Amino acid sequence: MKMKRYRLFVAWVVLVLVQQACNLINLAASQPTTTATPTTAPPSPAPVTEPSFTPVEHRIGVRVVDGTGEFYDRLTGEKFIPRGANFIRLDPQEKAGAGQVITFSTFNPGFYNHDEASQVLGQMHIAGYNVVRVFIESEGVNGLGDANGLNPAFMENVVDFLRLAQKNGIYVIFVKQWLPISPRYGEIIARQCCDTFNFANAIYLSPAGVEAHRLFFKDLVQALLQRQAPLDAVFSYNVSNELYFDADQPPLSWTSGAVTLANGKVYDMANPQDKQRMMDDALIIIIDAVRQTVLELDPTALVSVGFFAPQSPNPTRPGDARLIRTYSAIWGSTADYIDLHAYPGGDLTLAQHIENYEVNGMQVKPIILGEFGAFKSAFPSIEGAAQALVDWQVESCRYGFDGWLLWTWDDDTNGEVIPGTASGGLINDALSPVNRPDPCDYGSWERKNLAQGANVQASNWLPDQPMQNAVDGLAGTQWGAGAGAPQWIEIDLGTPAKVSEIRLLVAQYPEGNTIHFLKVRSAVNPFIEAARFEQVTRDGDWLIFKPQFPLENVQILRLETAASPSWVAWKEIQVYGEK
Repeated sequence: MKMKRYRLFVAWVVLVLVQQACNLINLAASQPTTTATPTTAPPSPAPVTEPSFTPVEHRIGVRVVDGTGEFYDRLTGEKFIPRGANFIRLDPQEKAGAGQVITFSTFNPGFYNHDEASQVLGQMHIAGYNVVRVFIESEGVNGLGDANGLNPAFMENVVDFLRLAQKNGIYVIFVKQWLPISPRYGEIIARQCCDTFNFANAIYLSPAGVEAHRLFFKDLVQALLQRQAPLDAVFSYNVSNELYFDADQPPLSWTSGAVTLANGKVYDMANPQDKQRMMDDALIIIIDAVRQTVLELDPTALVSVGFFAPQSPNPTRPGDARLIRTYSAIWGSTADYIDLHAYPGGDLTLAQHIENYEVNGMQVKPIILGEFGAFKSAFPSIEGAAQALVDWQVESCRYGFDGWLLWTWDDDTNGEVIPGTASGGLINDALSPVNRPDPCDYGSWERKNLAQGANVQASNWLPDQPMQNAVDGLAGTQWGAGAGAPQWIEIDLGTPAKVSEIRLLVAQYPEGNTIHFLKVRSAVNPFIEAARFEQVTRDGDWLIFKPQFPLENVQILRLETAASPSWVAWKEIQVYGEK
């Protein structure tokens, strides 16, 4: 979701929660006061009782073996490796008040499809996958929330899905980003919104947000118990899909004043270090509170929390006011495991993601890659995306990741990502445990980019756009000559190679007619022209050269730009083949 639209959406969620609460308060205040003639008192309403159904033991747990945390099957005692995908549905939904919002519709009454869910879970099972990650939320008027809390029809669909998952040997991760649109939770949030805590800060930072979260998760687990849901098929409850705070909203936008959190501690907003301590403590407070609430009703459950990458020390998400530091959640909370998100082809390498997450060295708490996928803007072909995801998965093993879930199984997220089922399910097949039993081994899927990390020379470069950026494997960086055509860049593969494909990711503004010459040679022979591109190009285009027969004995490639309306630059130069 685009950042501007995302921020507006957050504002709308908080506004609706608070407005619903205020409407209830105003309605109660507007009722006329009457004096009735004493009569026999009507019978009192029956008290709400706790569900009598005793929760079964969850099948998957966490243990520490020789100092290393791992998932395991409580029934067999064997180590368990979560491998699966996110299953989502997005549809326009009617908003509270007026208009529409595109939101999760996976379990919405009228949208949930039993037969479709059964088919998808069956396909996952056949491919060897064992975990599915789903969003139990929807901000539409007929979504998860209703006037009294949780929508019974929505919860019936959740339980139906859980039973289908159990039938197929799939364990379910329940994820949410926001609290349900319901006055039951909104009236709690309204107590401290929106002067002191606003936007995401009202949901995750405020004491009221913690209280509302505890009530929601209590309601959620009770709703599952009341329906005798197969809780042994639940992998975990997640506090948030991607928990963050808003740096430009109260109280983080303040430069003075004091703020008290649910732990009773007071933090000075004039002190940047105190602000960071406040956020660090707030993460632990809300994670531990939710976990305690869940375990009171479902004692063997796992509770986790998800994150996107923080913005330092390696810069990412420029201009994004969503702020998070994950250290305290990883190292200081009682979360059973941590769910991190990292996508190949962006502006960070996996090593830089690890550095930003401050996760390196964590041994006792399992870490999963709860979202990794291929954005269409970064990968010109599904084959290239599949290989990049296999590369990413294998590399992640070096950093101790314990599980992987693709984003997504079969939904393109409004055209932004390549789903696993694209091109006959190529990505799902590449990541399938049946095809690759060991997630840390390539198996038969190795197809390396020979240019990545190779030696480079260029006609010119800007200090902040060095020539190495063209071969760093990141679509979010670029080599920039800092001047117009003619310019050139050369890549030395180190040893002779048989080249089957060359891909060039354009960095250009404005768009227009360009002329590029692609030349190759061995270590000693002169260059020969392999391809010429003469066409209208624009930023983000891919120019792909795939010879009829592989080019033999290629060691050095030279890309010359003879004409362009832009300063000459390239985001990525990729070379595929074998040495």
